[in-house]
Amino acid sequence: MTASQLARVIDRSDGRTDGENWTDNWQGKPYGAGVSIILESTDRAGAGPRLHKHPYPETFILRRGSALFTVGTDELVGRAGQITVLKVWGKRPSSRS
Repeated sequence: MTASQLARVIDRSDGRTDGENWTDNWQGKPYGAGVSIILESTDRAGAGPRLHKHPYPETFILRRGSALFTVGTDELVGRAGQITVLKVWGKRPSSRS
């Protein structure tokens, strides 16, 4: 098999070629990956996506600051340097700091 059959390189959807200020939602299923990656970038406390649910897990890589996640009736805080995985139907972030 060739490299193009075994791997995929996916560019940013906004056309930028750096890793800064990258906000995007990437679903791996169409590429055969069992992971979805959520990229958020904000400097404003309290900013972030509204509470929502998905029928698939999501993975958040926290590069700076923190994020508040609602999981059922509990809240979980993820901090810079951590990876947070929310399983199917967990509520997603409600705020960032």
